[in-house]
Amino acid sequence: MESKKETFIFYYKSKKRQRIDIFLSKKLNIPRSKVKSLLDKQLCFVNNNFQIKPSYRLKINDKIVCSLDIENKELISPQKGELSVLYHDRDFIVLDKPPGLTVHPAPSEKQPTLVHFLLYHFPSLKKIGGERPGIVHRLDKDTSGLLVVALNEQSRMYFSELFSARKVDKIYLALVSGKPQKEQGIIELPLGRDLKNRTRMAVRSKGGKPAKSAYQVIWTDGEYSLLKVKIFTGRTHQIRVHLTTIGCPILGDKTYGGEIIVKDYKTKILKKLVKRQMLHASFLNFSLTNKEIKTFQSKLPPDFKQVLYFLLQEPLKVILVGLPGSGKTELAKYLDKDFFSADKIVHTLYKKGKDGYFLLRRMLGDEILNFNEEIDRNKLWKCLNDNSYLRKEVEKIIHPLVFGRWQEYVRARNFLPFVVGDIPLYLESRFAKDENVVFVGVFRPEEERRRALLKRGWSEEKITQIESWQFSQEVKLRQCTFVVDNSGDLKLLQKKAAILKNMLVKLKASKVKNKIFLVEEKIKKIETGF
Repeated sequence: MESKKETFIFYYKSKKRQRIDIFLSKKLNIPRSKVKSLLDKQLCFVNNNFQIKPSYRLKINDKIVCSLDIENKELISPQKGELSVLYHDRDFIVLDKPPGLTVHPAPSEKQPTLVHFLLYHFPSLKKIGGERPGIVHRLDKDTSGLLVVALNEQSRMYFSELFSARKVDKIYLALVSGKPQKEQGIIELPLGRDLKNRTRMAVRSKGGKPAKSAYQVIWTDGEYSLLKVKIFTGRTHQIRVHLTTIGCPILGDKTYGGEIIVKDYKTKILKKLVKRQMLHASFLNFSLTNKEIKTFQSKLPPDFKQVLYFLLQEPLKVILVGLPGSGKTELAKYLDKDFFSADKIVHTLYKKGKDGYFLLRRMLGDEILNFNEEIDRNKLWKCLNDNSYLRKEVEKIIHPLVFGRWQEYVRARNFLPFVVGDIPLYLESRFAKDENVVFVGVFRPEEERRRALLKRGWSEEKITQIESWQFSQEVKLRQCTFVVDNSGDLKLLQKKAAILKNMLVKLKASKVKNKIFLVEEKIKKIETGF
C-alpha cells in the first residue's frame, strides 16, 4: 500500500478554550496519544506555528492544519464475529456488548475487538477511518451492555459532542459486596491515575478530574447488594472506583477489591460463578438532531442473572417460638438434627477463656464463679434475677455474640432450603427484624408444659421468673406463620414435623419466586428513582 498524506483543515469557532489534543482526537477519531505524536512530528500546527504542545488551548478563529497518513485509516482488517444489534438506522446502531470483548484495538489486546466485528458487518465504517471508527464512547472489556456506534462521520461528530456535553443518560447495574450506608446517595470524588500503579485509577484530590455518580439500592441481604448507578461524568473506571470508596467493591473486580475470598460454601460457589466484574450498562437515553428521544434498555446477560439468582436463593430462616417447656427443641431435632441452639452457643460462650466468660466476669465480678473459677450458672441466674438492670446489660453484650454465630451458621448452610434456629429471646431482642425469617410457634397445654419443666429440675420460682423476661404465649404465637400443636406424644410431633418440612420447602420456593419477580420489576423501572 502506498503511503499518502491527507490534509485536514479546521477553524476553531467556540468561545470555550479547549485543549488541542482533545479537539483533534474527536475530529480525527484518533487517540490523544496519536495527536501528541503528530504534534511532536510537526504534522499538526496552528496559525503556521509548528511548536504546539498537546495542552495548547484553542482560541476563536484558530486555523488548525493536520497531515495524516491515509493508510493509518486502513490498518484494522474486518473479522467475522457475532453482534447483538438492538437498533439500526442509517446513522447509528445500538448494540449489546457481551463481557470479555474489548471495544477497540490496543497494544495489549491480542484478540479481535468489537471494531473488527463492526467493520465486517458495516463496511461503510471504513469511510470514517481512524483507529476507532464509529466509536463514540466505550465500555471496559469485562463490562457488558449498551453501546452506541456511529455509522457515518456526521453522526460520529454529533454523538461525540452529545457524550462530551453529558447529554446522555447512562445507568448501570452493579452487583457489589456489602451494603451502602444509605439506600441512595451521590458520590462526587475526583479521579486520576493511581500514582503507584498507572494501570489503576484512584481518588485524587490534587490532579484528579471531577467525577460524579449516583446510586440506589435495588436489593440487598446485607452481605451483597444489587445497585443501579447513574454516571454524570465518564471517567475511566469511574463506577468501579467510586463504589469501592464507599465500601462496596463490584463482585469479581480484582483490580479494585472485588475478588471473592472463599470462606464458606456460599463464597465457594460464588467464586465459581463470578468470572468477571459484575457491571452491566443497562440503560441509555438521548435525543437525536430532530429532537426525537431515544431510550434503550438491555436485559441482564446470562452470567449476571445466574449470580443474582444465586444470591437471591438464601435459605429460609425458621425460628421456633414458644414458652419454656413447649417442646421447641424436640421439634427442631425433627426438622433438622443439625439445628442452631442458642442455649448451646451461650454455654460455649460462658466457658472459661471464651468471649462471654471475660465479658461477664468484667461486668459482674468473681461472685458468679465457682471454686474452679468457672461461671456457675445458678449463681449467674440468681444475680440476674435480683437485678433487672444487670440482666438487660448482660443481654446487650451476649445477644450480639449469639446472633453473630447465627449469621455464620446460616451462611455456611446457604445450599439448604431452610435452616432452623432455637433462639428463646429472638422476638424480644432488637435483632428480630428480618424479612427472610419465618416464625414457627410451638404450643403445649399449660399443665403439660409446666410438668415438663419441673421434671427438668426447674423450680416454680425459676419458671415464673424466666417467663417474666419473655413475651406471653399469646403474643408469641400471634407473630407466627405456622403453629404446631404439641399436645400429643413424640411420634405425633414427628409426623407434624414432616408435614411442616414440606410446607417450609414450598414457602421457600414461593418466597424466592416472589423475590425474583420484585427485583426484575425494579430493574424494568431502572430509569426512575434518581
